[in-house]
Amino acid sequence: MRVIDRRLARSTMIGRTLTHYTIVGELGRGGMGIVYRALDAKLGREVAVKVLHPEYVADPERRRRFIQEARAAAVLEHPHIAVVYDVGEEDGVTFIAMQLVRGERLRDLLARGRLPASRAVELALEVAEGLANAHDKGIVHRDLSPGNIMVTDEGHARIIDFGLAKLTEPISDEHAEAETKRRTETGLLMGTAGYMAPEQARGKPADHRSDIFTLGIVLYEMLSAVSPFKRPSGPETLNAIINDAERPLTLPDAGETSSELRRIVRKCLAKDPRDRYQTMKDLVVDLRDVRRRLESGPIVPLVASSSPASRGRRWVGLALAALVLATLAGSVLYLRTGFSATPAVGERQRIAILVFRNLGAPEDEYFAAGVTEEITTRLSGISQLAVISRGSVLPYTNTDKTLQDVGRELGVDYILHGSVRWQAAKDGPGLVRVTPQLIRVADDTQVWADTYERRFEEIFAVQSDIATRVTEQLGAAVLAPERRMLEMRPTDNLEAYKEYIRGSFLYFHNYGIPSRLEALKHYERAVELDPGFAAGHAAVATAVAWRFFYQEPTQEWEDRGNAAIEKALALNPNLAEAYVARANLLWTQPRGFPHAQALREFRRAIALNPNSAEARVAIARVYEHVGLLDEAREELTMAMELDPANTEAGPRLALAYLWQHDYERALAELKAWGAPASWNTVTALEHLGREDEASTLVARLVQASPQPPESLDAAIGSRYYVVFLARRGNRSGVDAILPRLEAFAQNPQGLSHVHHLHYDIARAHALLGRKGDALTWLRKAAAEGFPCYPLFAKDPNLAGMAGDAGFEAFMAGMKAQWERLRAEARR
Repeated sequence: MRVIDRRLARSTMIGRTLTHYTIVGELGRGGMGIVYRALDAKLGREVAVKVLHPEYVADPERRRRFIQEARAAAVLEHPHIAVVYDVGEEDGVTFIAMQLVRGERLRDLLARGRLPASRAVELALEVAEGLANAHDKGIVHRDLSPGNIMVTDEGHARIIDFGLAKLTEPISDEHAEAETKRRTETGLLMGTAGYMAPEQARGKPADHRSDIFTLGIVLYEMLSAVSPFKRPSGPETLNAIINDAERPLTLPDAGETSSELRRIVRKCLAKDPRDRYQTMKDLVVDLRDVRRRLESGPIVPLVASSSPASRGRRWVGLALAALVLATLAGSVLYLRTGFSATPAVGERQRIAILVFRNLGAPEDEYFAAGVTEEITTRLSGISQLAVISRGSVLPYTNTDKTLQDVGRELGVDYILHGSVRWQAAKDGPGLVRVTPQLIRVADDTQVWADTYERRFEEIFAVQSDIATRVTEQLGAAVLAPERRMLEMRPTDNLEAYKEYIRGSFLYFHNYGIPSRLEALKHYERAVELDPGFAAGHAAVATAVAWRFFYQEPTQEWEDRGNAAIEKALALNPNLAEAYVARANLLWTQPRGFPHAQALREFRRAIALNPNSAEARVAIARVYEHVGLLDEAREELTMAMELDPANTEAGPRLALAYLWQHDYERALAELKAWGAPASWNTVTALEHLGREDEASTLVARLVQASPQPPESLDAAIGSRYYVVFLARRGNRSGVDAILPRLEAFAQNPQGLSHVHHLHYDIARAHALLGRKGDALTWLRKAAAEGFPCYPLFAKDPNLAGMAGDAGFEAFMAGMKAQWERLRAEARR
């Protein structure tokens, strides 16, 4: 095989300027050239510059045609096409300047395995929409592949490299087959041979239907993680494309849309272009229909009892189902943006499931809690219900209050409570008796009650039936996917199930570090006993992500978390807890805090389980750090409606107001939650001009935490004190503490909650006029997870930085990122 020297030495390009593009770093290498990150000196923006290998532009006619084609592609403007800004030549280097798309190539995403059917269809649809736009303008891509489809940080598909493919075509059609044969034999087609249409593989001209064939290959690969025609060598692959049928396509998670998806793929992959979709717009129509059917299911009323009252409720449910279906046009979940068709919390019937009393042996308390948790999980998946979170019901486990009082305090319409007795047998698991009761809070009336006495192995059926009966009694319409959740059997291994609920009992009932580490052991034992236990793998991932963030950010823990997440989603791609764990593992210092990716995962989780207060608080935490403070407040408000006793949501709401510089409201929220006076209180008091109160509180707080700090935790707690001293011009006091804080802030452990320390060190330097030091620490804070533009922009402690060129450039970049994230959040 002929070897072509394609070496473009990095040292000869980094720092070099091509017209007005200064090369600053390498982004990647491909078959046609090297892509660099560059700065556009004219417009002050970052761009991607692709420098082409010399052999592709050695022929003057081919170079002329390439430049003409690239300039034609520059007219394309579409959300799913990367914009071509410029094409040019300088000192023998031919290049194309394009939009810098932040994200990862679809090729790299597929290297980790197949995509869920809904996600694959969503990405294919976005690519098809972009191609349809190009085809309308007479432009064909001709070289589509997972290598030139980017998946942006926001989760959308964007096509790159328009205008490049024609460069690889022979100069004249009459020599096409000879040229194709020569390239195949020399290995020049190896990079994209698996994504050619048959007519291209034969050396014939390509048109818009060639793009349709190629997109069919890409869709097939997203759905299956394998190529339909890939063979050991380039020539064999091309032969398979020309002559062989595609491999059978297996669709484990497409449900009733499987046959339609297979039909779409087959039509795209027809050997004869006349048998394919004749326009990309026709393919778009079919993909949109499949997406709608994947994302929504028919609303199925649960079978009610034969009583007149229940029949009435059933017809109400049917009418409501029809209304919902008509209103939403069949669309239930839009995972792309995190939008959910779920009614607002205030519009849904609210229910609290109190922890069922354990009537068995004391050591079986975990089992009663586990039964309660399973019923709660099933009901939480019903979009017509607002289910109060476990954190808010735990304080009422052994309360003397009446159910009516509990219901009023929690603000719910109904309470489900009951008892559990597990009678273990010497020769087996034994019997379980569960006695649930549903109470209407308004009049303290028992709406429904029953007694289940079953063999232990029937516990899942009992939990499912209780959740189903509650849904019937409340007259809630149930979507088809929700019904499957009601009926799910998480594992067939009862020993694995017992380990899982032991872990959950420790994890959610005892928040100390030892309990959480012990919980992880139980979760890991559960998945050892049943490797197919999806919820068990998600629980492992949750515990590991917590440890990775707060305690031990090592590669070992990250790998363990990712492995657990991938196993959970491979088993159940609709498991909200797995997406929360993935977001928590992503949004960490070792991973560089990829905000957009983490937010996308959180939005998926909320779309799948809108009753998850934990997911809403978690996404609000990220929203606050990136400056989406209105969005954070909205999520926290919903979280508090679902979980009135949530210990994080209230203080975080106060923090959102504080970072929006609404100090009166922040102080009111802090007081409303009865939180102990803290440095946040000091900040609010200072900015409200209540200096005496602030100083008195500072004296108390400093006494409780002597200076200088002796540990990282103490340093994080004392960061406010340095700002307090700097605001008063106490330079010697600042300098006595600041070196120790800066030493801790270097964070050699890689912990993920140190960025606030960076920010306060920056503020102290800024107040003392040390602009260079302030900017260094501000950059570090933003780069390591805290780019809160609204806070930085109006922080009076940073007022002295205004006008500094470096600071202004830094803030401009911060604002641009903030605006991108805000636009995505508001779609």
